[in-house]
Amino acid sequence: MNQDSNNPGGRVAHHGSGAELFVIYLVNLLLKVITLGIYHFWAVTRVRRYLWAQTSFDGERFEYTGTGRQLFLGF
Repeated sequence: MNQDSNNPGGRVAHHGSGAELFVIYLVNLLLKVITLGIYHFWAVTRVRRYLWAQTSFDGERFEYTGTGRQLFLGF
């Protein structure tokens, strides 16, 4: 395995785009307004799932398994 001396651990890469994240943000904003803020926990989960799925370490993508319901009940 070839490793760079400046980065001995591994390579972290992000594969997402700002445009996709912005669309998620707009949809989340609309749903938060419609539900008077209750959708906040599911919105956070949606953003986390997107960000984690678009991030990889040494070629392996992350996966966020939390749910909006878990965040809501934990609140």
